[in-house]
Amino acid sequence: MNRTRPSVDAMFASAVRWFGGRVVAVVLSGALDDGAVGAALVEQAGGLVVVQDPKEAAQPSMPLAALAAAPSALVLPGAGLGQAVGGMLGESGLVSWPHTPAWKAAEMSMEESSDLQFLSTGETRLTRMACPDCGGALAEAVLSHITYYRCHVGHQFGPESLEAAQTEAVEAKLWAAVAALEETAVLARHLATHADVGQDLARQRNETAKWATDLAEGVRGQMRKTPDAG
Repeated sequence: MNRTRPSVDAMFASAVRWFGGRVVAVVLSGALDDGAVGAALVEQAGGLVVVQDPKEAAQPSMPLAALAAAPSALVLPGAGLGQAVGGMLGESGLVSWPHTPAWKAAEMSMEESSDLQFLSTGETRLTRMACPDCGGALAEAVLSHITYYRCHVGHQFGPESLEAAQTEAVEAKLWAAVAALEETAVLARHLATHADVGQDLARQRNETAKWATDLAEGVRGQMRKTPDAG
């Protein structure tokens, strides 16, 4: 994903775009699956992927996800990564390889297109899901060993990262709903006390305040039951 900047996936994808098969990607300990999509793109371009041994990683999620997405990756203990990468960059290593040309295909941006189902290079199809960051439609991109998602402004997510981002977005929207309901309730009670308000309108506003209060409390109660709710 590229929600956390600088993002490993965004860095690897950019490197592949400009240097093709001359890229060595190293994925270390970390949570979720950032780096997995980038590792798959590097492997697809003919570059090298090196992954810290998940068994010794403090957070094995990123190394495991990278291995699943780029099965040809070299697995090494952390202490051996520097020497291994240095060797790959020597005269007998990556420098001497036959290289895949860097990908420099011109991409048309969405604002230049009249196609309502616009897809960028590498995207497979549009989905009905919205980007958790900006609300734009997400397109699905399918590689050999991983499927990922990105919107037309560039937010990009691996499967685990999208799940985590969507959970965060849902929680934020629910708390925003609680805030709006509580504001509705206090405004309705305030307006019900105005001297020029008739009994019927005052009663209606108090009923609105009760409805909003009860609904806000119901949502609050559910949020307290949600794991990791703020």
